[in-house]
Amino acid sequence: MSVPAVLHPENLPYIEIIEQPYKAHKFRYIQEGRGMPIPGASSTPGNRTSFAIQIHGYQGRLLVNVSCVTKDPPYRQHPYQLVGPNCNHGVCSFEQEVTATNSTITFAKMGARCIKRSNFQESLRIRQENNVDPFEEGFGHKDDFGPLERNVVRLCVQVVLLGDNGDQRIKIRPVVSNPIYDGKAPIEPIIYKLSHGNSYVDGKIHSSEQIILLCTKVKTDDLKIRFFEMKDNEVVWEDFGTFHSDDIYNNTAICFRPPKYHDQNITYAVKVWVQLVRPTDQMVSQPIEFMYLPVQAAPRVLNENRDENPVFDELTENGTRTREDKFVAAEINQTTKRRRTDTRDQLVLDMSSSILQEIEDLIPEVAQIVDSINQTEYSSSVRSTQIDNLTGAYFSRS
Repeated sequence: MSVPAVLHPENLPYIEIIEQPYKAHKFRYIQEGRGMPIPGASSTPGNRTSFAIQIHGYQGRLLVNVSCVTKDPPYRQHPYQLVGPNCNHGVCSFEQEVTATNSTITFAKMGARCIKRSNFQESLRIRQENNVDPFEEGFGHKDDFGPLERNVVRLCVQVVLLGDNGDQRIKIRPVVSNPIYDGKAPIEPIIYKLSHGNSYVDGKIHSSEQIILLCTKVKTDDLKIRFFEMKDNEVVWEDFGTFHSDDIYNNTAICFRPPKYHDQNITYAVKVWVQLVRPTDQMVSQPIEFMYLPVQAAPRVLNENRDENPVFDELTENGTRTREDKFVAAEINQTTKRRRTDTRDQLVLDMSSSILQEIEDLIPEVAQIVDSINQTEYSSSVRSTQIDNLTGAYFSRS
């Protein structure tokens, strides 16, 4: 019997994972009972989803095999086992018909079970006897578990097309899910707070030498602080913060210095992102925003006009999201107002209070005039003229 006409050899069938498994799941031993099914990645308290795949380019009967494989390639069989309907010896296997309107397969009741290290060899031996090896990597590792990561697996889905009457056996390329970590294993790191949300492009921070980062527990020898910039959904720059092992306190607080920004000549604030990276398993935290400021900016003030600063537009149009965003937007607005004043108004705004105090101490009659000016609601230009006359009189005497 030939393969069904709906199978197009020039457009080979393939498997798509349409719902990944949740990244953490409690693997239970057989003595603890069956345990809960593996939830889907998009599960919420009110809406539980499940691991699911979709078959493209084929309609008809097929055989589905799902097994646990190692986290890193080459994907070898992992001794941990799947349990639930249609699961035997740690492998979930069943036949199903797929059609144009029903090509999705959901694993709603499938769970995972961990086994003792002493049983690893037996678990893999049974898989070998049943020829469960989707990537054909062999079972040489069943005698050496040294590099095996016990507490993390991937789900491997292998599909065999059976044809009209089940007499065809055409294997299509297997796929693997995202990693599933044992509920006891560490998950992705989390950044709780940064002491500073910005720095100058040379990596210096106003009034401080370092930034303090609060996070979930981390290992001192398995951590990087990554800074990166995105444009059009692509990373256009990245670098890493610098710190030493003794800069990490109680494994939850890190003092570090940000890297220099790649363009030292920017004239407006640039938004980048910062995240924690765990190199051993490439787990990363959710990135948070960070601003690089021009070196010529006054302390904590952006030295750029509003109309020339795209960051200001983003903050005001989309709504300020953090205290740092609000501060930056306020400082930009303040700087813009200053630049739009005339020379005399600018002199009034920047005049040092120490000079006024000196005038008051040395020239009593001038102090009386200053008090009179301050107590009277003059317009900006009139007040500027009054103080201009006052300071001119003072300096002509000195």
